[in-house]
Amino acid sequence: MAQFVKNLAIAVFGIDTLKNSSVTGAKANRNKNKKQETPRPALDSTKLQAIRATVKHYAMSEKGEDEVTADYEAQQIGTHIAHKIYELNNPPNRKGRRKQSPILMHEVTHVECANERNENDTIPKNTDSSVSHSVTETNNVTKEHVIFSDKECDREMIDSSAQGDSCSDVSE
Repeated sequence: MAQFVKNLAIAVFGIDTLKNSSVTGAKANRNKNKKQETPRPALDSTKLQAIRATVKHYAMSEKGEDEVTADYEAQQIGTHIAHKIYELNNPPNRKGRRKQSPILMHEVTHVECANERNENDTIPKNTDSSVSHSVTETNNVTKEHVIFSDKECDREMIDSSAQGDSCSDVSE
């Protein structure tokens, strides 16, 4: 029902009118201590009554609700329209809302090559192809094992949120 009321408000008042108005015309509690802030003008009460009547009729005829429920839905239009005004004035910030996954943000902190390895280390050998690759993830630490035909290397990657944002190889 909320989306129906929001769409009705846009059709009746228009986007520009909604952006520059409030439902009641009262000063917002957020700005009540500020001397310079003037309250936004109220929406036309005749049009609000028309939307209330339309919502009540829609709830009873199309949704099949009883009169008490339809009256309740009609009383809620101020809240729905106020929410629509907020949505118009404050579009969602897509950059701030979306965080990258810690798995995607890795920094290579250690590279160990086969010629620096101890004899006790066990590395699976792959003789069928020239490159073998395996990745193990544990507690936000990714260990990557790469076997090339002439060189074997292990890489340990740690979540970059703890280390920084740049990716670089550190050879030992």
